[in-house]
Amino acid sequence: MLPDSYDPYNSDSFESMPVIKNIYAPLVSTFLDGKPQGMIAESWTISQDGKTWSFKIKKGLVFSDGTPITPVVVLQSFRRILWLTRRSGLALNHAISEVAEWSDYAAPLKSLYIDKDSLVFKFTTQPEDLFESLEKPLYAIINPVCFDEKGIWKEKQCLYESGQYKIAGQAPGKIILQNRHVYPEAPHAPETVEFISKTYSTKTRLDWAIENRTEILLSGNLALGKSELKKISDAGYKTLYEPPLRMQFLRLNHNRAPFNDKVLRQSIRDTFLSLLANDPDFVSETELNPSFVPPGGMGYIQIAPPARPVKYPDLKGLKIKAFTLESNPPDKPQTKLEKYRKALETALYKTMELHNIKLDASRDYAGFDEIIRRGDFDLMFTGSGLSVQEPYEALRMMFMSDVGAKIPDPSGLIPGYILKGLASQEPAIRKQYAEKINRTIFTEAAAITYTHTGLVYVYSPEVDMSHLNTFSDPIEFRAVSWAAGSAK
Repeated sequence: MLPDSYDPYNSDSFESMPVIKNIYAPLVSTFLDGKPQGMIAESWTISQDGKTWSFKIKKGLVFSDGTPITPVVVLQSFRRILWLTRRSGLALNHAISEVAEWSDYAAPLKSLYIDKDSLVFKFTTQPEDLFESLEKPLYAIINPVCFDEKGIWKEKQCLYESGQYKIAGQAPGKIILQNRHVYPEAPHAPETVEFISKTYSTKTRLDWAIENRTEILLSGNLALGKSELKKISDAGYKTLYEPPLRMQFLRLNHNRAPFNDKVLRQSIRDTFLSLLANDPDFVSETELNPSFVPPGGMGYIQIAPPARPVKYPDLKGLKIKAFTLESNPPDKPQTKLEKYRKALETALYKTMELHNIKLDASRDYAGFDEIIRRGDFDLMFTGSGLSVQEPYEALRMMFMSDVGAKIPDPSGLIPGYILKGLASQEPAIRKQYAEKINRTIFTEAAAITYTHTGLVYVYSPEVDMSHLNTFSDPIEFRAVSWAAGSAK
């Protein structure tokens, strides 16, 4: 699927994020070679106490239609997104205390203003990992003509590109991007990128990509088993693995019956995980791991797979609304991913059967964000991602924001743990609160983590992926280049 809106406020979705990341530019980015590099910002200075940051705006930058990108335009972009997220608890908002009390959009902010050719942030507290915040698509610089005096996006397709690429063409399932060569890029970065979201084929995505000699295929690591890796090798393709920082979980809607019952959720958790632990189709393809925080991350704890309950609550054939995993048509070949999905669904259906629950199941995830916003579901498979180095920024967005993954927290304790962890400078205390968050998620059993995954870049030998920062997400095509001797 392709984005139905070019509003960065709606960029936290799989369909929108990769496109918006490339057609809009942030102040800075670490995607190319993993170092902070100026995009809209030419340079920056930091006060001695670390609370005042001045970003000098590059001169001569323009949107794709030629409209100048001035310090005033940059200020308007930040004011808009801070206004829309002023109650969302994001890291940037937390560091600017007056945003939470901001009641008049037209009123100036003392902590965000223009000084000559620079945008100045005066933070209440020294911000944590400011570059990680600023490079998110949410904070991309956009043309103010696209939003009104209240910051509301006027038309979904309003588009004035500020980024390295502009949209040169669109077709069903495809967007063509053209390089503007405005910002730092890898040598021989691609002139055009055909961004293909659907192949309309009975073949697997991997088979389609190899047959059509696609230069880059973005895949989940669970989709690549021995047979798939052999196909990749035989075709002369290479792989680059992202660290497994994405947690996969079964989400139960704790805001309505029957899963507003914590004891029932825990029974579902223990049954589901114990069934997976004993299913060779699951454990042969991935590691069962009920910890929400990925291994190696701050707050990771080892949680043993629970035993199956001895007794089950009987819900007397109650029917629930469930969103199950998307699946390949029967005429597609069996893959590692299909075995994994089958194991998950087998465990889910058996779990529900043992609790005498019937599923009104759907595989249609169209309008996924709206479904979650309305809470119009009882159960679904979903996931999110977490930084290993600094999890608190991601945790804040997951649990305290209206624009993040909206991970459920029936306990109401997690925001307090996040703020206490952020407030401490002691690594041991920060780790302690991260572990409390992890244990709380497991105990509440509204998000039942079962494994962790990462993305894999499958790419042709003509492509050089050595400039990518695999800890940054999503891909910026300016960090991709043609290998020496094969520039096109």
